Amino acid sequence: MLLCRILICQRYSASIPFSASSRPSLIMCIPYRNRASPPKRDNMLSVVINKFLSKYEGRYTYESLKKDDAEEILAFQKKWFDDASSKDGKETLDYETSAIAELFENFDKFNLRGGILRVDGDIAAYCIASKINDTALDIMVEKASGEYIGAYQMINKLFAENGCRDIEYINREEDMGIEGLRRAKLSYCPELLIKKYGAIWKR
Repeated sequence: MLLCRILICQRYSASIPFSASSRPSLIMCIPYRNRASPPKRDNMLSVVINKFLSKYEGRYTYESLKKDDAEEILAFQKKWFDDASSKDGKETLDYETSAIAELFENFDKFNLRGGILRVDGDIAAYCIASKINDTALDIMVEKASGEYIGAYQMINKLFAENGCRDIEYINREEDMGIEGLRRAKLSYCPELLIKKYGAIWKR
């Protein structure tokens, strides 16, 4: 896990030289409390969510993710992959899709949870998460269709409201140095930001 990598790097910093960009990736930890809805000061998030609510009122539903949803989720993932592979590295996305299939194969073993957002019965977005410890939960996978403006924001909101009541912090993981992703994650006003460094073993 990413957090484990950071702890390892911190523990062995005396023997491992670190390499970090001027703007290293960040792992975002957002407190569950007061984060089910966007912070009042973040008007852009509220605007996007309100647009979704206005356009799809009475047409969207939310449900908890189950192991039996694997086939439908993987079909959605394939469509998402086909749309995204023209923009991003196909090989990386292929690995990601394989990892998602493996998550469902070990759904109970990993004690996974998640949510599905539907519009007119079709999947618009989904997320997969797992508890890190008694107080924190890590959102490992989150995908939304580009057909529905605000779907990412809505799955965030609905999962926080319905799937995170037993935890205190939501780990939003890293921004991978992508400016747009960084802005999107910072819009949730994370309580904790952790720098992610690269480490090279001395030979």
